[in-house]
Amino acid sequence: MKTRTLTLIGIAITFELVSLGISRRGLSLDGLTLVSLAFAASMAGRAVAYLTVFEWLREPFTKIAVHSSGVGESVEPRDDHGPAVAVIGSLISCPVCAGVWSAALLLTVYAFEPALGRTMIYILGAGGLAQIVTRLVELLEWQGRHTWEQTGFMNRLNKNKTEIELIEKRANGHVKEHTS
Repeated sequence: MKTRTLTLIGIAITFELVSLGISRRGLSLDGLTLVSLAFAASMAGRAVAYLTVFEWLREPFTKIAVHSSGVGESVEPRDDHGPAVAVIGSLISCPVCAGVWSAALLLTVYAFEPALGRTMIYILGAGGLAQIVTRLVELLEWQGRHTWEQTGFMNRLNKNKTEIELIEKRANGHVKEHTS
C-alpha cells in the first residue's frame, strides 16, 4: 500500500471513532475546551516530534539526520523499512502532523471519557500555552541581550575612536605633550 492510502485509511478510522463517540453522547466543545485543544495539539505535536521524552516512540520509525541548513540535526522518517514505517515516521517527525493526530486522540478520549479527555486537553493546553509564553520571554531576553551587546560594542567603538583621534592629533603635532 502506498503512503497516501495508509494515511487516508488512518484518517477515516479516527474520524469515524471521534464522530461516533461524540454523537452517541451528545457532546460538544465549548470555547475554552476548543482553544485548549489547539494549544494541547501544538504541545503534543512538538513533544512527539522533538522532545526526548518521546524518543522511544520515534526511534523505530525515524532517524536523526544533519539538518539541511548544516546547523544541527533534524528528525526524518525512515525510508528503509517499508511504506508503513515511512508513513508512521512521516506522521511523528512532523510537529503539525503529530499535532493533528494528537488532537484526534484527545478528542477520541473526550468522546468516550469526557472528564478524562477534558482534563488531558486542559493540562496539555496549559503546557502548550506555557511553551508559547516561554518562547516569547526567550525572544525578549535575546533581544535585550543583543541590544546590550550592541551598546557595549558602540561604547568601545566610540572610546577607541576618541583614542584614535587623539593619537592622530599627536602624530600631526596638534596636541602638545605635557612634560614635567
